[in-house]
Amino acid sequence: ALALAGTLLDPRIGLPNQVNAMVGVGGWTAFALSGILFGFSGEILRRARDRLILSREKELASNLKLRDAITSLEVHVAAAEAAEAKFRGIFESAQDAILLVGQSGEIEFVNDQVLRWFGYERAELIGRSVELLVPESRRDAHRRAREGYLSHPARRTMGATSMDLLGRRKDGTEFSVDIALSTWKSPSGMLTAAIIRDISERKSQELELKRSSEENARLYSEAQRSLQLRDEVLGVVSHDLRNPLASISLAAQLIGQIKGEDSGRAARFAASINRSAEFMDRLIGDLLQFAKIQAGKFTVEKQPEPLTSVLTPIVEMNQPIAQARGLRIELDLKPGLSDIACDKRRVGQVVSNLVSNAIKFTPEQGTVHVTAEPTDQGAMVSVRDDGPGIPAEALPHVFDRFWQAKETQGLGAGLGLSIARGIVEAHGGKIWAESQTGSGATFRFTLPRA
Repeated sequence: ALALAGTLLDPRIGLPNQVNAMVGVGGWTAFALSGILFGFSGEILRRARDRLILSREKELASNLKLRDAITSLEVHVAAAEAAEAKFRGIFESAQDAILLVGQSGEIEFVNDQVLRWFGYERAELIGRSVELLVPESRRDAHRRAREGYLSHPARRTMGATSMDLLGRRKDGTEFSVDIALSTWKSPSGMLTAAIIRDISERKSQELELKRSSEENARLYSEAQRSLQLRDEVLGVVSHDLRNPLASISLAAQLIGQIKGEDSGRAARFAASINRSAEFMDRLIGDLLQFAKIQAGKFTVEKQPEPLTSVLTPIVEMNQPIAQARGLRIELDLKPGLSDIACDKRRVGQVVSNLVSNAIKFTPEQGTVHVTAEPTDQGAMVSVRDDGPGIPAEALPHVFDRFWQAKETQGLGAGLGLSIARGIVEAHGGKIWAESQTGSGATFRFTLPRA
């Protein structure tokens, strides 16, 4: 019985084994004797049961930990897959071509833009040398440059090199590129990220701009030569024409002094010759003056002048001409006028031109109005006629060189208003025209205060 009790105390032996052990020792008799000790052995069985339960609980707890570890691993795998998908999404949606190149120059990663620009399939590039994407004539140089870069790696941004970089497509065509580089160490060795940008369109625009600049420079040079030649021709013309004109004018004066029965006819001929000579002299003067304005060589000598001393002589000089046509000129000087900074002779030329034009277009018994009024910056002069006005489509062109109204074509070179604008602008002022068909025209210009 004691032996059986000891057997029952052993937690490694289960209850069926305990029964078999008892039967084996003394048969069913021994088993009956053991009933005496059953109360004692019940405690032992409870302890064995508790140990068995504890062992099972430990096994369950271990299984729970394993399950938690698996769940955690699955979460981390999902997060890694999501990060990889995001990474690929960013790279694949990039506008630039992106490559990852290993330390030996083999391509490890390309995005879709590489495939589109270079014309390869992904499987044709992965593991191949990056020199595959370089023109054949430049591959050796590129290999040496790549090895030199890896020996002293540094971040290189777009536009950092002055060299013309070229990429080579699968079909052999080449295109201009710019490349940014950066490196980092990975478990497999040094990795280089190359970001490639197609700049062929920009290069084409730069080439076109260069050609255009060269063409503009050529045209400018030709224009300067033409201007120089024009000035030389005008100088010769002015010299060779003005000298004969002086002789013609002198001869006309002598003819006008002839006495006798032919004196009247001689005087008329002399007056006609004088008018022609004066017209030609003015035309030559206009051409020379316009040439200076166009060449930027026109200058004015500004002095403080009262505006009345500029306008009054011009009005008085043109009054007989107006009266001969049945017209009158009215001068209206508004109060508050101050001295202006001007070249008196040049401004007088502007006013004379405007008054002369107004006389041409004003009908008989009409009036030419000359007005001067103060402004915040100086003064404004206006010349208004009672003529037919200027058509709206012609108004923007009245200051163009050689422009003439139909009514006055052939009466001059069409440079008067263009010269007037040059003179006014040389003073720092502005000149413009206002008109409505049938209501006359008004020309205005401003001058700065002295």
